[in-house]
Amino acid sequence: MKVIFSLSVLLMVSCFLSGQSTSNRCGNDYYTESGYYSTETILETVVPDVALRDDELITIPVVVHIVWYDPSENIPNAQIESQIDALNADFRMLNADINIVPNEFASLASDINIEFCLATVDPNGNRTSGITRTKTPIDGIGDKFTGSGDDQKRRIHYTALDGRDAWDTKSYLNIWVGKSSFLGFGCQPGLCKEEEDGIVISPTAFGTTCLANAPYNLGRTTTHEVGHYLNLCHPWGCESNGGNCVKSDQVSDTPMQSIIYLNCPPYPLSSCESNDLTVNFMQYVDDACMAMFTQEQKVRMRSVFAENGPREGILSSTGCALITPVNKTLNDDAIVISPNPAKGCIHIDLNFDNSAEVAVRLFNTLGQEVYAINTNPQDFRSIDISSLSGGIYFFLFEQGSQFTTKKIIVDP
Repeated sequence: MKVIFSLSVLLMVSCFLSGQSTSNRCGNDYYTESGYYSTETILETVVPDVALRDDELITIPVVVHIVWYDPSENIPNAQIESQIDALNADFRMLNADINIVPNEFASLASDINIEFCLATVDPNGNRTSGITRTKTPIDGIGDKFTGSGDDQKRRIHYTALDGRDAWDTKSYLNIWVGKSSFLGFGCQPGLCKEEEDGIVISPTAFGTTCLANAPYNLGRTTTHEVGHYLNLCHPWGCESNGGNCVKSDQVSDTPMQSIIYLNCPPYPLSSCESNDLTVNFMQYVDDACMAMFTQEQKVRMRSVFAENGPREGILSSTGCALITPVNKTLNDDAIVISPNPAKGCIHIDLNFDNSAEVAVRLFNTLGQEVYAINTNPQDFRSIDISSLSGGIYFFLFEQGSQFTTKKIIVDP
């Protein structure tokens, strides 16, 4: 029987540093202990033996569902975009505070080679901002449930229950932003119902501006929960709240840990006969005091995208394409872009059979246009991209009623 405990029990779930007060940093341990998430499901999650090549960049389309009760919770686009930027910095090891990693662990810090974009195409093939907004009559909807046992549902995930339905969870990372007693919680693969697969974040811990409140205003709550979505556990173990130097996070290069650290702990601290990696993104520490994923965490996360892996569908998602062409596709083979990845300048050959004008537009992962030109195919050869920051971009080519898109990578 799955039962959601009362708030008093919730607050008793241990999240401590040698007797410090409890924490609402992440709800995963609580929902595991309460039975809403299954411990057996976590432990039985199969991680494919072979991860994707380290140099293969993965792009995850994101849809952000804002489910608000008070108007202040209906956060602006700028706050949402700041969170996408923070995710991209953290997962590409481009975060400015990477230098806080102690020398002991610096060699373990890893670029995960995963990036995120607000979806530009919805599940029906329509253009989208990647953001939905829903007014709910339920205060604190992130904590509200209906039903019991196997029929229990968290209301924020369902339009019919005053929340918002997920987009195809095989093709999009769904992020629900709504009021909750936890800063966030996320589904490891296979741990949640398919229609609840994704993460939930409090509006006060989402992004880096506007309603985001210190010490959780650097977007690291979402980084942490996306870690869960990609099959990472807390450093003290995958099974439950708190370790005893026996439980493991199933990652070989993160030290065994039994204490749950809060705030900004000093370095070094030890709980299992070795110094603890307190700056890891899967800790409970303040945003300013976490800064890295490890190399083996990278392997574990990227493995979920391998063939038959639980997140394999993301690789074929069209969510980050500007358009899903339907019988209107330009000949992709006639468009040659080089080099890709590129830096400084990129060359484009439009080898079309006709000389009709082509509209060439370039967009970043937030859907913002950063370059545009109308040209004849024979006149267009290269563009200067030296002013663009590193990351993923999308070209849109339109000729009459036909169009197609191409993804490029700009090296920093």
